[in-house]
Amino acid sequence: MQIYDEEWAENYERLAEAGMPGREGLYRLCKTIFSRSKIQGKSLVVGCGTGADLLPIAEAFTEWKFDALEPADAMRTYCQSQINKKKLSGRINLHACDLEAFDSNETYDIVTSILVSQHIENSVEAQRFFSKLYSLIKPNGWLYTADIHFPMNQPESEILDLWAYQAKYAGTPEERVENLLVRFSTDLKPRQEEKIVQLLHTAGLKSPVKVFSSLIYGAWCAQRGA
Repeated sequence: MQIYDEEWAENYERLAEAGMPGREGLYRLCKTIFSRSKIQGKSLVVGCGTGADLLPIAEAFTEWKFDALEPADAMRTYCQSQINKKKLSGRINLHACDLEAFDSNETYDIVTSILVSQHIENSVEAQRFFSKLYSLIKPNGWLYTADIHFPMNQPESEILDLWAYQAKYAGTPEERVENLLVRFSTDLKPRQEEKIVQLLHTAGLKSPVKVFSSLIYGAWCAQRGA
């Protein structure tokens, strides 16, 4: 994805913070899933990007091991540099691929997919994506997923307008905001909240709970059955 170039990787934290009010809560809730686990296991991080969710979790939960997937070269290179800097390479295995290309017989206690499925416009492919996530979760294991979406019973145009105004107010360059607004109507279309829940249910995940919501951003936690 051309948007995820070297410039984006180097400025990702600042831009992501400006784009998502309350972003810290998204990652705190992800850590909560790890903290409530009664085991010290292994996690799959799909689309780890620059490591915004991966690295703090790996530092906080020192007994866990991680497989992390990132197909974008610039993002992965930046993430690997941070892994090396923080001396976490012994517990994090970084893979140069996306979920579709990831070939593993292993299953995981916790799988995270934060702001990844939004890039899959086609509904059939999106269902295949969530079904593969499900197949990689151990019985009684957890999925934590986040996506751009339109919340239920909210006016879409007003939600997008408010997102754009606050992103500019927080320091996102106007050109980048306008480019993203174009993408929201072309290749990066926010799904309806009901559709995301349906994708999770159809994949086999039970009782998904919406744990985070901030304008067009939302996160869900769901468990695989025994």
